[in-house]
Amino acid sequence: MQDAFRAYELLDIPVLLIARQEDGTCRCLSVNPACTDITGIAAGDEPGAELAALAAECTASSTSLKRTMALPLANGTQQLDVTIRPAESPLQALLVTLLPATATATALKYPESERFIARAAHDLRTPMRNVQSIAEMLLETLPEEDEDNRKLTEMLMRIGQNGGKMIDEIIDFVTLANQEAVVRTLELDNFVTARLLQQDSDFRHSISAPPIQLECNEPAFCTVIDKLIANALVGASGGNVVMMLEVEQQPDGLLAFHFSDNSRNHEAIAAILSEDRTALWNAGLGLAVMRRIILASGGSLSAGPPGIPGGNALTFRLPGRVLR
Repeated sequence: MQDAFRAYELLDIPVLLIARQEDGTCRCLSVNPACTDITGIAAGDEPGAELAALAAECTASSTSLKRTMALPLANGTQQLDVTIRPAESPLQALLVTLLPATATATALKYPESERFIARAAHDLRTPMRNVQSIAEMLLETLPEEDEDNRKLTEMLMRIGQNGGKMIDEIIDFVTLANQEAVVRTLELDNFVTARLLQQDSDFRHSISAPPIQLECNEPAFCTVIDKLIANALVGASGGNVVMMLEVEQQPDGLLAFHFSDNSRNHEAIAAILSEDRTALWNAGLGLAVMRRIILASGGSLSAGPPGIPGGNALTFRLPGRVLR
């Protein structure tokens, strides 16, 4: 139930976990902010007579129930579609979601397809992490001379790591393009250097950017830089990985960022610039997420001016301004 709760919480759908006590009363174990905003209920509170009665009915029938109910909310009584899922055991909580009775898929924060993707990704994240953890523990118990089993276990561990990264990319795909802009002032050179240090790589790598101050949507810019750095490191053929970032103010209120690197991952960059949906598959999920973020932010992508010889060059535009 906790995994399902977190998935709904990610989507800003009002959700709460209700636990039935031995004396028949109910308490809220967890309540997400979206639920508190409309109901005034917080963790530890009683859910109210209407929800308590529905919880008792759900427990007795051991089936999920959906009711349209008039509930007293923080701003008055309102008709809500209430869905309640039974606990998997008497010791676990019941999951309750609340939506306006008139709500449609388009009235929610995300389209139905994207809500499904987010829920599925969250459901997969925990078992994928378990695969990685079990493989790591197993590897520690295998003797050094057992080379065959160690290789298989290392392969399993990499599958868990790569699967976890892919799931994170999917969640980025759903959430970052739909969240509101968070405009912050950034010191460009310090910011991109800090993002580079977050990356795991066996290569020596560096990134240069001018020491200017700019104002932009930090989550979108951060995601784009992370994906471009990751692509450069993946496409490295050995030695040093060198990246450069230049920026110029556009008259239309956009910042044009010119990114170049010395990697050989040319096909992925060419694919991300293509309008051909089939070609986009060659870009990989990370760059596809990046493209989605840029376009959803009102920006654009194009081939960049010549940068590092033999490498990639890309220009992306995002709303923002140079301060100094």
